[in-house]
Amino acid sequence: MQDAQGSGELERLRASASELLNLASRDDFARWEAQLVATGNCANPVRLRGRIDAIDQATGEKASMYDTASEPGGVLRIPCGNRRAAPTCDDLPIG
Repeated sequence: MQDAQGSGELERLRASASELLNLASRDDFARWEAQLVATGNCANPVRLRGRIDAIDQATGEKASMYDTASEPGGVLRIPCGNRRAAPTCDDLPIG
């Protein structure tokens, strides 16, 4: 029984290592890493998906200003801000 559990743990570790290698080899790794730093490495970041458009009031012309489709995984990560749920957010200033 012990060997089966140890074998399962080893497979999970191999899968995790494989996922990390795949992530580190992506073209957008630097941006993903920058998002982690910007969130303070929050353990439970909020993942925002969408875009911001601006409309010229004079012409009515719409222009896309920002789209999360260009972000790693198609999301922008921001810190959750929940001091109880994420220890890394415990360092956030109150207020």
